[in-house]
Amino acid sequence: MVFKGLRYLTAVALVLGAVGFPSANEAINNEKGLVRIVSVSEKQASQQKKAAHDAITQVLIRDFLQDYLGKVTPLSKTFRKMRDKHGENGVLNNYVDAHKLCLDLAEKYMFREIPEYEVKKLGRRLSVQNAASSKGISKAKYLDKDVERCFGKWGELKAKHFKLLLETTGKVDTSNLGFNALSQQGSEEYENYIRELHHNAYAKETYDGYIQSQNKASEELYDAIENTLDGLEKLFGGSSEIMRIDVCTKQVYTDTIERFFPEEKTE
Repeated sequence: MVFKGLRYLTAVALVLGAVGFPSANEAINNEKGLVRIVSVSEKQASQQKKAAHDAITQVLIRDFLQDYLGKVTPLSKTFRKMRDKHGENGVLNNYVDAHKLCLDLAEKYMFREIPEYEVKKLGRRLSVQNAASSKGISKAKYLDKDVERCFGKWGELKAKHFKLLLETTGKVDTSNLGFNALSQQGSEEYENYIRELHHNAYAKETYDGYIQSQNKASEELYDAIENTLDGLEKLFGGSSEIMRIDVCTKQVYTDTIERFFPEEKTE
């Protein structure tokens, strides 16, 4: 009876081992397979993040600012003076660097709230950068505390916008991008990719709201800059100059609504 019982238990153990419990070697192989899956997943996530970073840098920063500067420079004596001093590429690169500060902040705080101290630090850095690029050109006092505060608010909105786009990268196909946006300036693939990021991050109504907020922040920033000019500087062109820049800036941002959320044409 004892031997029969042992044979029975042995048989059961063999069956269970065959159908339900992996051997030590099988367990090790399964673990290696899981590590490979996780590794592939992490690589894909890294590629998606790089694709989004490169596409945002090229399309939403460099290309956007090149278009903006092409429109605002003919309207502004200050921008023409900056072009004469720094060259077209120099002015563009200064603006690109400022916007990259917002992108860096967005990447640092993906899926987290951006703390207030980071907003203040961003405002200070943007003020210092604008003061340096405008030195000897503009009478505006970019290091004024209210200007610094408004730069922080403007930059926070821009960073939050980039952050929303970055947080949707896993939902957008990147197979056509080659993960190298910077060599594909103006490509249709990157334009479509950026549009898809917007559609995943926003409904049209919420994007409209973002643009209104960004334009309001720009208006407050230009008001703060104007308030640093003295009476004569305002009287002799300072106020009208800032107003032209403000109007042009708002229009360029407003145009992106139709760009990323075009009205459906009816037959």
